[in-house]
Amino acid sequence: MALLRLLDERPFEQISIALLASEARITRATFYQHYSSVEELFAAIVDELCERLDARIDDADLQFPIDNSRIIRHVLTVWAEEVGEISILVEQGLRRVVVERFEASLTRMLERVIRVNGLPSLHERELAYITNFLANAAISIFNTWARRGYKERPDQLERIVATIIGPGIEQLLRDSARPS
Repeated sequence: MALLRLLDERPFEQISIALLASEARITRATFYQHYSSVEELFAAIVDELCERLDARIDDADLQFPIDNSRIIRHVLTVWAEEVGEISILVEQGLRRVVVERFEASLTRMLERVIRVNGLPSLHERELAYITNFLANAAISIFNTWARRGYKERPDQLERIVATIIGPGIEQLLRDSARPS
């Protein structure tokens, strides 16, 4: 993809629509038919990555008791398969966009957990904190993995992350089903 090639060569701030259109061998008008800015295209790439991750997780994986290791394994498998693309996206300093898109993906996943387990909807406040925490944690874990040269295998990271997260999110979801 043209944007990823350019991001591999230069900082995001130096990529104009004209440069991107030239790299993609399209006109600027064609670009504007699909996106309003380079940042919007960047967000669409992150969304596509999140969709690939969402597709890996079946509703059965989300039934209580949730096997955090299994879900984390799916995330790490996608990361391992897409390590080049994710590295470029995360390293370009658009953490805000990546976090926003991951939060949206996590919101959809939590809504699936709630539906699959027949729970009442989470309060918006709880949902905001959970998704923000997980999105930032995911990016931080990926950054650490990248800084360490991807030395750890996904199964090694799975154990570490599953231990850190533990049963906390599932417990919060269960508690939200109880009257306060």
